[in-house]
Amino acid sequence: MRLFVDSKFVSPYALSAFVALRVKGLDVELDTIDLATRQNLDDDFFQTSVTSRVPTLIVDNFSISESSAIAEYLEELQPTPNLYPQNIQDRAKARQVQAWQEVIYWLCVKIGQPKLSSTNQYPKSSRQLEKLRLIN
Repeated sequence: MRLFVDSKFVSPYALSAFVALRVKGLDVELDTIDLATRQNLDDDFFQTSVTSRVPTLIVDNFSISESSAIAEYLEELQPTPNLYPQNIQDRAKARQVQAWQEVIYWLCVKIGQPKLSSTNQYPKSSRQLEKLRLIN
């Protein structure tokens, strides 16, 4: 298995895929892509990752991108240990948090650190993040 990640190792999505591989106890070779030089847009990488994004996981002749798709693929490839809860409702909540985390990360990147609109303060706890309302 090969996992393509960003060369500066700052992508939370690549970290998520890496952690999923570690939890599953799977050996993986890391390859880095320099996003600053737009290496992800090279034809060679496009042949590997149709989305031209990291993380991208290669297993034999199969490749998949996007951290949530990688996690779900690994969960089906090797069911134990579990990445997601067994209870269907708990599993749905875990996927909700996973998707929400991705949205919040991109909002923070695009518009800066979010603030709570009612207090104009930065969130200090996960409880405050649950009440997060972004202001323009």
